[in-house]
Amino acid sequence: RVTESVVRNTRANRVWDGLHLVESDGNLIEENDFSDCSNTCAKLWRASRNRFVRNNLSYGIRIDRAAGEVHARDSTSVLIESGSDDNHWFRNDITHGGDGIFIRVLNGWVSRGNVFTENDTSYANNNCIESWSPGNTYIRNKANHGSYGFWLGGSDQTVLIGNSQVRVDHHGGVAALQPMVSFNRSPRLNPEYQGAKFIAPEPPQPRSATPRSHPPAPDQADPCQGRPGSRLDEEFCRLSSS
Repeated sequence: RVTESVVRNTRANRVWDGLHLVESDGNLIEENDFSDCSNTCAKLWRASRNRFVRNNLSYGIRIDRAAGEVHARDSTSVLIESGSDDNHWFRNDITHGGDGIFIRVLNGWVSRGNVFTENDTSYANNNCIESWSPGNTYIRNKANHGSYGFWLGGSDQTVLIGNSQVRVDHHGGVAALQPMVSFNRSPRLNPEYQGAKFIAPEPPQPRSATPRSHPPAPDQADPCQGRPGSRLDEEFCRLSSS
């Protein structure tokens, strides 16, 4: 439980969780190596307003391929859950995980307002980015060579801007269950597979008489726009612009 702190140039490899933030807000996590973990490389639980900049969060995966396992037992490079809101992720290596990024909803508690910019989540065993939470934003990320580039189940008010899913291996670039997803500057998709797959709920739900509206997409991909001006926010914006 730490606030307004900096974790920089630190290594934690070949462990269960490389970094686990619990009720820890407003921290800067910069240029660390938390790769090669058997559960997660970075895990957030009720952790908000943190900044992750240029970290190695690759190979968060638990699988016995020699025994013929094909799933990854819910291991993931990045796990965000239980009210972890308004975190920023910039240029992190999140490749080769069970999932790349997994935003999980436990007991109906979602995680919103997270912004992912220019991260590489490719080569996931399952989905490069999987989210069951609404209200998150993905800007210019790579999500190649996974079952799905984006699996967005129940992810209302989600914004995708300029992401790349050009080489998904099995199913499709984007899948959304009961979608309310805003595409701004259409993502690059592999024409050999399903570009975007929208899955209707079963059984169909009645439509509201009042149309549901999307939040306006930002005019420019600026993760610093409109954010509180704390010391760590200023440091994150300086790193993002460099």
